[in-house]
Amino acid sequence: MSITEGLALGSASSFVLTVIYLHGYALTLGVDLFSYFSLNDYFRLAIEWLPGFLAAFSVGALLDKVFTRLEGGKLRTAAAMKHQQAQIMMIIGIAVLSTIVSFVIPYPREQVYSAWAIAGPLIWLISVGWYIQEPKVVQNWTKPWLLTLTWFPAFAITAFFLGLTAGQKAAHSNNRTSDVKIVLRSAQTPAAGTVLFRLDDYILVRSENAGITAFPKDEVVEIVHRDAKSNGKTTAAK
Repeated sequence: MSITEGLALGSASSFVLTVIYLHGYALTLGVDLFSYFSLNDYFRLAIEWLPGFLAAFSVGALLDKVFTRLEGGKLRTAAAMKHQQAQIMMIIGIAVLSTIVSFVIPYPREQVYSAWAIAGPLIWLISVGWYIQEPKVVQNWTKPWLLTLTWFPAFAITAFFLGLTAGQKAAHSNNRTSDVKIVLRSAQTPAAGTVLFRLDDYILVRSENAGITAFPKDEVVEIVHRDAKSNGKTTAAK
């Protein structure tokens, strides 16, 4: 694969993962966010959330390599393998238990989604590992296809649950004091709320009554931000 092909594949993958992330975000809000996002907005969102996402996966892969070396390279002892399996089952068990508990007692949904952001891809990787143990199944698979089938769905699962987590946090933004007031051309009273997305054509705000409003940028005169050290801070709409 050439550098150009690699960059194209990376850009396409980033875009798809961002769409999956936004889908999870939109589900928890109950709003069709895709109606307001332009192509530039997708790439801007990707820049905001993907670095942390990729860093977490990179740290996990690096730690796995370190532990593999400490345990004797590829030939891990049976005790080490059992220890790793026990850790994986514990992570999955926490996700399952937190899900059950959330239906019984008040429990933060974002914590449930965060748990599945880790447990979900682990379940997928375990399933793929079990599936490819049969040589006849994968004898005609190319290495790029095997890597794609193994890792991209794992990334997608994590992206979806991270989107659910972010959306759930935004859904409870009405529990906080509104952080902006938006002055509109067509309204005498400013609209108060919390900015969720500042897009090319819209500003999406969660108001104090828990509703989501998309203000066209052409209608916005200014945005007044609350500031802890002063009464307010004003910024231009565009």
